[in-house]
Amino acid sequence: MNRSEFLKLSAGAVAGMSVASLTAKSYARIPGANDRLRIGIVGSSERGRGALLPALFKVEKVMNAELTAVCDLWSVNLEKGLQLVKARTGRTPAGYRNLDEMLNTDLDGVIVATGDPQHAPLLARVVNAGKDCYCEKPMAINVPMAKEAAQAVKRSGRIVQIGTQGLSDPGLWGLRKFIASGKLGKISHVEQVQSYWGPRWRGRSEPGLIKEEETNWKEWLGKYPPRSFDPRLYFEYRVFKDFSTGIAGQWMSHQVAAVALAMGESFPHSVSSDGGIFVWNDGRETPDVFAAHVVYPSGWMYTYMCNFGTDYPRHERYYGLNGTIEEGPGGYVVSGIGGGGDDTPQNRERMTRQKNSAAGFHVNPNKIKEKFTIPPEGGTPGETIPAHMQNWLECMRSRKTPNADVMTGYCHSVACIMAHQSGYVGRKLYWDRQKEEIVETPPGRV
Repeated sequence: MNRSEFLKLSAGAVAGMSVASLTAKSYARIPGANDRLRIGIVGSSERGRGALLPALFKVEKVMNAELTAVCDLWSVNLEKGLQLVKARTGRTPAGYRNLDEMLNTDLDGVIVATGDPQHAPLLARVVNAGKDCYCEKPMAINVPMAKEAAQAVKRSGRIVQIGTQGLSDPGLWGLRKFIASGKLGKISHVEQVQSYWGPRWRGRSEPGLIKEEETNWKEWLGKYPPRSFDPRLYFEYRVFKDFSTGIAGQWMSHQVAAVALAMGESFPHSVSSDGGIFVWNDGRETPDVFAAHVVYPSGWMYTYMCNFGTDYPRHERYYGLNGTIEEGPGGYVVSGIGGGGDDTPQNRERMTRQKNSAAGFHVNPNKIKEKFTIPPEGGTPGETIPAHMQNWLECMRSRKTPNADVMTGYCHSVACIMAHQSGYVGRKLYWDRQKEEIVETPPGRV
C-alpha cells in the first residue's frame, strides 16, 4: 500500500461512517472549531519535558489547547512533569502511572513521548481508545509493530502526527516544490553526513537513581520477552540492538523522512548498511560509526553516514544532471556545480574535438546558470517543533492530513529498520510492498 492509497482508504472509512455508527463517547471527542483541545502526555522524561511540552506551551493559547494530564511509569518523572506544567501554566494537571486510566478520560489527543520501544504499541493503544495522537519518532523499531500501528490508525480514522518535526519546515516544502519542477534534472543521489563527538546515549544519571518499585517494569517491556529489571536498558535503550534501531532510528529517521518527502517517495526498494563500534567500546550493541545506502523504486540512491568520533560539520547534497542542491545556513542553495559543461561556443567546439575521447567533454544546455537559495513554501522558517505541534492541533480541528502522517512514519520506520538489520546480517535487504515484509531477494519494483 502506498501513501495515496492509504489516505484514500482512511478518508473513505471516515466518510462512510454515519453518526449512528460512532459511539456517543467517540463522537463527542471530535472537536468543534472553537472547543478547547484537551491534551495528555505519556512519557515525562527528557524529550517530553525538554522539547514537546515547551512546544505545546508556545502554541496552546493560539490553538485554544491545554495540557490536562501527565502519565509516566516512573513516579519521579511523573512528579517532574506535573511540576513543569504547574510552573509554566499555573495549572495542575491530572497525574497517572497507568496509561489506560488516562485514556479513559475525556482527552482529545495524547502525545507519546516515551522511549523508542514503546512508540508503536502506545500509538496503537491511543488511537484504539479514540484519541488523536502525536507520536515521537521513530514510529517503530520492528515491522510487525509498525504494521499494527498503521492498521490501527487506518481503522480508527484518528489524526496522527509523527515527531519528525523537520517535515513542518517551510524550507523543506520549498525544496520539494523546486525538485518537482524538474529544473535540477534527474536526481541520481542524495547524500547526508552527520557527526557527533562523544559517547552518545551513554552515561545518563537516571539508571543510578531509579528503583524497580518506583516503576512498572512489566508494563515497560510490554510485548518484548520477559527479562530482569535493567535500569540501563530502561533509559539507554538506544544502545541495545533489540530495543532500538540505533543511529538509524534516532538520527537517520529525521533525515530519510525529509528526503523522501522532498523527492516524492515512500517505501525504499533496497537498503544496505555497515558500520561498527570503533570509538566508544562501553558495552553498547549498536554502532557508533554507521553508513546506509537506500535505493528507491523510481531510480535514485540515498546515502546516510554518521560518526560519533568527530564533530566535523554536517552536509547535505542533492546531485542532479543540471546541478546540485546543498544545505546552507540560509536554506537550500542551488548551483550549477556538477551540471556538466556550460553551453558556450568555446565549450561546443571543445566537445566536438573530444567527442571520440574517453574523457569527452559534455555540454549541458540545461545546466543551472546562477546560484540561488530556494524560497520557503507555506510559511517562514523558524522553530520546527512548535510548528509541528501546531500543525497537529490544527489538523485535529480540520481533520486534514498532518505534515508527518502515519504513512510517513511507517515509511521512515521501514527504511531505518532495514538499515539497522542489514548491518547485522551482512547483506542487502529488500522491501516487498505487496507482503509488507523485509525479504532477502529483490521483489519486482512497484
